[in-house]
Amino acid sequence: MTMLIASLVSQTEGGTLDMILWVLPVVLCYMMARGQMGGEKTPKGEMLVDSWFTPQGIDEAYVAVIAETDLWRTEEATRSPPSSMIARLLSSFNQRGSKERFVLQEEFPPRLYRLEDSTGPLFFELTSVEGGGTVVKTMHNYALKARIARFRASQPAKIPATPIGLNCPSCGKPVLQEYVVCPYCSEKLIKE
Repeated sequence: MTMLIASLVSQTEGGTLDMILWVLPVVLCYMMARGQMGGEKTPKGEMLVDSWFTPQGIDEAYVAVIAETDLWRTEEATRSPPSSMIARLLSSFNQRGSKERFVLQEEFPPRLYRLEDSTGPLFFELTSVEGGGTVVKTMHNYALKARIARFRASQPAKIPATPIGLNCPSCGKPVLQEYVVCPYCSEKLIKE
């Protein structure tokens, strides 16, 4: 690629403007091809799963999920457009045909909250734990991983203090010692 650009520069007589006119189509074709190949997105249909235990009741945790996703919608609506001309051009190309962000698809309070995003589906499943607290389980794609991580970090977290062999450290539900994965939240169990 650098050799191609160098040869174009040496062949242009008009200076920088001619070089840009030669290089810009090459760069745009590369960006378009990369965008069609998926870039850094995970393959379509591949979902990441995350779960955590919070001492909040299920109703309180459900309200927190709604408040967080409402905040995401607001952030997207107030996002300022790119400042440079090339950034605006690339942004308009990437947004062509894109859908609205974080649209509610299904709601079953306080157990399920499902959204459709331009990057794919997003599920929040909440399970009340006997003795108090809630397990929040998310299913999302890689593009939403950072948002989910920030939301999880902002929530009150708690790990039940019962022995590992008797209860899952993520959701607190009782499990058999021979289990490798919790049957309730799919968290990998630590073996001593």
